[in-house]
Amino acid sequence: MSHTRNVRRLLATAFTVTGLLSSTGPAQALDLKLVRSDARYVPPLTFPYFNESAQIRSEIRPLYFYNHIPDDFVSVGGFDTGGDLHVFTVQGRAAITERWAVLVTKNGYADVDFDDLLPSDDGALNFAFGAKYAALSMPESDTYLTGGLKYEAPSGDIESGTIELQGGGDGFFDLFVSFESALWHRLGVQTSSGFHMAVDRDHDATSFHASIHVDYEVVKGLFAVVETNVLTTLEEADRTDSSLLGSFEGYDVLSFGSTRAGTVATFGMGARYRLGRYALFGLVYELPVTARQDIIEFRIGCDLVVHL
Repeated sequence: MSHTRNVRRLLATAFTVTGLLSSTGPAQALDLKLVRSDARYVPPLTFPYFNESAQIRSEIRPLYFYNHIPDDFVSVGGFDTGGDLHVFTVQGRAAITERWAVLVTKNGYADVDFDDLLPSDDGALNFAFGAKYAALSMPESDTYLTGGLKYEAPSGDIESGTIELQGGGDGFFDLFVSFESALWHRLGVQTSSGFHMAVDRDHDATSFHASIHVDYEVVKGLFAVVETNVLTTLEEADRTDSSLLGSFEGYDVLSFGSTRAGTVATFGMGARYRLGRYALFGLVYELPVTARQDIIEFRIGCDLVVHL
């Protein structure tokens, strides 16, 4: 079993690298009228499935994060169990016009390793896709206001015993709005908020999400980044009884459908470094700042954004 899981991790890594390499060739053929690579662009680092940039870009973004699950995830007979979560995703965005873009934000592979009591599993994440429209686009002042809609299909296949962590139900719709502005040539602020609405409200929870991103260019090409995120459940589901797992809901990546959930807020700090005109590397550390942690005791993530 361990050998199989390691092979799957290697395959996921190879998929990520292949997706990145395949994106570099056709970039030359895109309509350069849609390219604003000389404009200020520092996309968010944390909350990758909800925190959407307001800019309209063509890009590919392979990302990986390690998420430590709190040790009190399940408590039975005086024994606590936490675990580890490894996630690989390749996001993609394509600018159709200067105002419209289509996007794929969630896909890939997750490996959930529980310490004890619960069985571990790995498999595909749900697949989320959609579109966004820039109602306000002022690249000369780096100011953008964008709205969008995504659908998350229940295509995933991850479970722990009888608990579905991905897949099942009828999926989600996510309605969001994002704003971005450069307050100064070195300082930028971005916000994003939206509603993650379950189609089958008995199977999945409906929630509200919000993010704030601030970046500062310390030296040319190197940006210090701080971000805060809030995810609060508006309507609980009926799939997983809270007497089994408490108020865990899955934060931004998994979906427990708990009968009792709540609010979790996190703080992330990291950096982005520009690798030439068309690429940015990012590294971030994130942790909860509320008493309720959900599945995130802490998270370490990295990504590579190749954009036009």
